[in-house]
Amino acid sequence: MELIEFESKEKLCDYIKQKYVKALGAGREGACYLMPEGYVIKKLNDEYYESYIEKFDGIDIQSFVFAFGGIIVNEFVSALMLRYIDGSEIVKVNFEKYELELLKNALNILSKDIKELSARGIKAIDVYGRNILFDGKFFSLIDAQCYEFNSYPFLEGINIVVIMKEIYKNIFSKNMFATSFLLSSDLKDYLYDYYLLSHPGELIDGIKDEFYRKYREELNTLDDMKRVLRVK
Repeated sequence: MELIEFESKEKLCDYIKQKYVKALGAGREGACYLMPEGYVIKKLNDEYYESYIEKFDGIDIQSFVFAFGGIIVNEFVSALMLRYIDGSEIVKVNFEKYELELLKNALNILSKDIKELSARGIKAIDVYGRNILFDGKFFSLIDAQCYEFNSYPFLEGINIVVIMKEIYKNIFSKNMFATSFLLSSDLKDYLYDYYLLSHPGELIDGIKDEFYRKYREELNTLDDMKRVLRVK
């Protein structure tokens, strides 16, 4: 765990103001700034004992962004250092244009990483579309403070349901044609069926197979679905 010390909060603020490349937004825990070295400083609204960031040490899971360092002011943690993800909030992503095979691969990677997260005893407690990014290849959860850390493996089913349901809603439920098709198919319970939530690759394959059976059309993107169903 990398630690940097500043003499005062004023000097930390001056440092950020002088060097930051881009302000990335602010939330209830703090404000994030992209630094020229390619990492993010999250200036916290509250102060924490140094032991607060020890729980992040050694966590390296591709789909989850945890602090790799902290900034100390007067023996308290005043900021976190985080890996930068150049992606968009999933609430702003138009998933219609992406190949379903690409989305399947991204969802399978995330599903695998959720299992690793759970095996470490970490529970996601505040998951919503604005703290999940998609960069065109991978999904990443970026709010490292919205987790509960346990000393024992956590039941992965809860993490799977909370995270995957939010992503499925943003991929499929916002699309009128996808929603209509899914609700009229054997996959209508995709937001509640644990098997489909935990096996995203099979959900995608099931959508493609059922669409072909019904319309004799190959489905490569959700935009293809819109094109075909408009005609029907």
